[in-house]
Amino acid sequence: MRYIKKSQPPLSFIQWLNLANEDWQPSFGNLQHPEKNDVRDVLFSDQKGLCCYCESQLGDKTRIDHFFPQTHYPERELDFDNFLLSCNEAEGEPPHCDSLKGSHDPVDILSPLDPECEGRFRCRTDGTLQSTDEADIEAIKTIEVLGLNSAALVRRRRKSVFEVIAEIAPQEVRRFVSAMIRERADGTLFPYWSVWQQLSHDLRLPSKARIEISDSTHH
Repeated sequence: MRYIKKSQPPLSFIQWLNLANEDWQPSFGNLQHPEKNDVRDVLFSDQKGLCCYCESQLGDKTRIDHFFPQTHYPERELDFDNFLLSCNEAEGEPPHCDSLKGSHDPVDILSPLDPECEGRFRCRTDGTLQSTDEADIEAIKTIEVLGLNSAALVRRRRKSVFEVIAEIAPQEVRRFVSAMIRERADGTLFPYWSVWQQLSHDLRLPSKARIEISDSTHH
């Protein structure tokens, strides 16, 4: 999970909120275009093109997630700091990320808005996520609640990262991984950035700690 630093809400959204009067009150249900698109655009930029939870590349179909759901926290219905942009699973896939989280009260899971969320997950070469610390109950619960080890996500992480690494000459791996954690020209990051960041860190460790990476780079 990558830490997301929120920017200011779009001006159009603030102006829309300020239209409130005795006869009309804004609600998330009546948030329409262009204000809703402007909100999505800022969230997309803040998240550098990645799903707030699984770090898949965001496409045309996205979901504005209330991290603290409206059912439990109605007072945060229009709180921009409570908005995140989540992916929408492909047709036929089991739900994951926001569509699985739903109205779950997130007091027992990690938030990508928490700077301490980074580094609390580790990806294995088979594409599965696990908590860095086996005693980290919050991280374990986060994987469960968000479905981060759904078959589709595991397959994508394996194919997008470890199967790619396996095709690269060992002497080029360090350079390649370094490139994959850099921001692209359009301001987005490569999908599964945290996994690439993990590999970048592991490549700087002593050889005994790099067995898992070495295994994935053999043809």
